[in-house]
Amino acid sequence: MKKIKITCIAVLMTAVVLSASQVSDDNVFEGLSLHDIFSIELTSGSFLELDLSRSPLSMTIITSDQLSVSGARTMSEALEIFVPGFQYMFNKWNGTLWGMRGVALDRNTKIIYLVNGHKMNTQARDGFLSETVLGFLNDIERIEVLRGPAGLVYGSGAIAGIINVVTKKAEDSDNTIMISGNTIGTQNFQANLHSVTESGTNISFFAGFKRSDGLPAHASTIYGKASWPYPNWIATEKDGVPSDGNYGATDGNWMVSGDVSNDAFEFYFRYTRQKENAGGWFILDPWPEIMGAPPEDAPSREVNGRMVEPTDPFWSQTESWRTNRRQYFTENITSQASYNLDMGANELQFKAGFDVNTTRIGTERRLGYESDYYSSREGYIDETFGERRLTLGTMFLLRQVHNLQLASGLEYRLDMVGNDKYGLNEKAQNSKHPIVSEINYNTISAFYEGFYDVTDWFGLHHGLRFDAHTRATMINPKFAAIYNPSYDHSIKLIYQTASNNGSVDNYEYNRWHFYEDGQVRSDISFERPYEPPGVTTDILPPIPDESILHDLRPEKVRSLELAYVGNVDALTLAPSMSMNWATDLFGWSQTLFRVVDAGSYSYFNLDLDVRYETGMFDLGVNHTFQRPVRTSVNEQSFEFELPHVNKDSAGWYDSIQVDGRWHYYPVAVEGKYDTIEVNNVRDGITADGQHFLNLSTNVTKAFVTFTPTNWLTLHSNLRLFWGLRGRESLYAEDEGFNYWDFEKGRDEDQSFKDYFMRRVAKRLNASIHVNLSNGYHISLYGYDLLGVDNDLNAINTLRWQQMAEPEQRALYATDQRTFGLSLTKTF
Repeated sequence: MKKIKITCIAVLMTAVVLSASQVSDDNVFEGLSLHDIFSIELTSGSFLELDLSRSPLSMTIITSDQLSVSGARTMSEALEIFVPGFQYMFNKWNGTLWGMRGVALDRNTKIIYLVNGHKMNTQARDGFLSETVLGFLNDIERIEVLRGPAGLVYGSGAIAGIINVVTKKAEDSDNTIMISGNTIGTQNFQANLHSVTESGTNISFFAGFKRSDGLPAHASTIYGKASWPYPNWIATEKDGVPSDGNYGATDGNWMVSGDVSNDAFEFYFRYTRQKENAGGWFILDPWPEIMGAPPEDAPSREVNGRMVEPTDPFWSQTESWRTNRRQYFTENITSQASYNLDMGANELQFKAGFDVNTTRIGTERRLGYESDYYSSREGYIDETFGERRLTLGTMFLLRQVHNLQLASGLEYRLDMVGNDKYGLNEKAQNSKHPIVSEINYNTISAFYEGFYDVTDWFGLHHGLRFDAHTRATMINPKFAAIYNPSYDHSIKLIYQTASNNGSVDNYEYNRWHFYEDGQVRSDISFERPYEPPGVTTDILPPIPDESILHDLRPEKVRSLELAYVGNVDALTLAPSMSMNWATDLFGWSQTLFRVVDAGSYSYFNLDLDVRYETGMFDLGVNHTFQRPVRTSVNEQSFEFELPHVNKDSAGWYDSIQVDGRWHYYPVAVEGKYDTIEVNNVRDGITADGQHFLNLSTNVTKAFVTFTPTNWLTLHSNLRLFWGLRGRESLYAEDEGFNYWDFEKGRDEDQSFKDYFMRRVAKRLNASIHVNLSNGYHISLYGYDLLGVDNDLNAINTLRWQQMAEPEQRALYATDQRTFGLSLTKTF
């Protein structure tokens, strides 16, 4: 068995050198050529019928062939492999988070995720999160990623861009069944079934199921801070410590979808269930049987080969409030129907959709926690809420005027927020304590978009969208000039904007604002209401008036971009540069315990994207440079007044009994207030106005595919993250943690080799694909080939936590080297 494993690794390393792409006409990986991609009619970014060369946008198209050879295990990984500048990170209290085009905050509300043009983002709280790690990509024909604001077409939420998944249609697809597994105990089954009836009706069906043991318990390493929200800064374990749980584990994700269409009508449904465990992002708790800080007489425990005491300054502060057993669960049902009515050269389109969503935080059952009172209740749920969403829309497409395309339409959206799919909206399984306010939001939108060919080589694009939301009014224009000196070359000057209304969690009272009986709190309170206050207890401010919450301004991004797309023989070039202005971006304030407008900042983005394709080779390289510019961080501070609590006096807190439990709360000093400062731009976006805190300033990506014969395909992809320069100034006064100097640039006296090895995170994947007879295909994948936790190689395993305030700056989890195998049958 050992010999086989060594042989597999040797073959995979050979694939790194050779790599992969399209093959002959009967190959499962046959795909679109560069010319096809350049001229394909897009379904994203515009209401009009435009190909990539004439579309006023910067877009990355990921084909089904690229997904197959890359072996991407999740949507997050697929986007990070191929999309310039895209990065994903984690947040222990929200799950996997996405960042792109200068925007990366603590919830996925800045990027719109669509399936066949239907918006999947929710209004209740977290935007999009139902398919970040779902793990089913075999039903995808292509992914269209629009980089930059896209408010004209998609309305609220498209601050950083949009991701549109286009699923496979029956007339263009084969039936396939795939089974796969990997070395961390993952089993994945996916089936695509397609049929075209004699009457011309296309029927497609997809089903997928995935479960995973994840890495062995505590195998992933955590670097940085022991816990949060403890205020003291302790990071003495510079070589890393074990994680708490099985990184990457899920007890079962699944998806069922179907599509029925003919020339004029299409109906699509999608039912997904995703569960993501958070244990791999938390540091091991040596005393899992103890709720709270361990007492001094707790037993010593062995960690990483040495005994630790309950008084140890680091290990005594690991998570002990059971947040390290969080499970992020989403269940989403989507159905949409469309009908197109031809009116001569023109067309009238109708669309309708209905969605049901459940968002839930559960508690993982894990060995060592049997005495925990949570696990005494099977299937304990800490939070659950959801929404139902109805969308109706109509659009008229004018084509009969020479050289002019014009689209105009109306859309209505009703968000019914509160109960999940099971009729629950409750905290800690208490039906009286809601997570979000139960409310209906109405949004009425009107829009138009036009493209006029002034000449055969020059066109003007223009459009405007108006969104009237229950809590906000948003207007987003777009203008562009497209210059086509020849068919294969296009130069674009684009001005576009996008706005985002807040979620119900922002505009209304939420779980932090209610007593257990469902009544709105009327006093100052402690963050942990069931524990006596101490030096580490956070005080929650008084509940603001609802009018203050309703006054939250919509966040907005404006962008001026110059882009080029062109073919030169087998080479495609797609550079773009943009200047962007973000205002009123939403950010969580731990001090105020609510979302506030984060101020404003400006940022520059440069994408360089090159792709070369011949009959045997497909090579792509891109680099993104992004950083804040002309941003005065100190000017983004806001002052608030909160009632003063004198913690120096005896008896500075009082208590009440509700439902048999004691609640402690501070006693405000009458007539005295403390002025506090909130600066979300400084704390969550950029500390010095020079680099981002959560996005690498420079990111390089490359993939190469080599097809030496019609039965063999080899592939490799590489991602280079050149550090988190924005956090460098925050580490200036810290000692004992900055092990790899990941946050620093190159020193003047440092060799490039040493800099590259110590300060650049490198993610290398490789794969081999063999076409067998009778429609069988076998693929062997190697992931994170450089990812091992020893010495300098540890830097290649890093996945950073998104930080929303300085205390969160030093937390990194690790990915590990794994191998996978898949078998596909095409019929």
